[in-house]
Amino acid sequence: MEKAAKILELNPRNNTWTPPEIQAEKMAYSVSHDVNALQSDEYLHIFMTSPYIDSIYIRYDRNRGPVDIKRFAIHEGFVWDLESEAFFHERCIKNNNCSFDGGALDQIFQSKNEEHPDWHLKRYYTKGLRLLDHVYNCMKENTVK
Repeated sequence: MEKAAKILELNPRNNTWTPPEIQAEKMAYSVSHDVNALQSDEYLHIFMTSPYIDSIYIRYDRNRGPVDIKRFAIHEGFVWDLESEAFFHERCIKNNNCSFDGGALDQIFQSKNEEHPDWHLKRYYTKGLRLLDHVYNCMKENTVK
């Protein structure tokens, strides 16, 4: 059974940038025993913070094998499809069981806060991953929060 990451559907009217290919399944296996990933069966692995933000959501089975992988790249000129946005909100932001690396969020906050003080970023929201949601929405055309 192949467990490939669902590539975000591109809308050519909105997207002027495309994320490079990654080996999401291999990455999901490689971080399955990372201290942050072990905190939950669901993990948002933020593997790039510059020059763009890139991450994969991973849901693990009880043997730490990935059973669901979804990619979330954040870059100006790139928007997720509506299904991916809804998934990110439900499985990453609203889900208290989704763990993540707070150090990666610190790096994102520092760089984006310096680049874009007009975004009024806060490092600590009610849930840590709200920072990513805020940055994503600021990068979407005409949707600065």
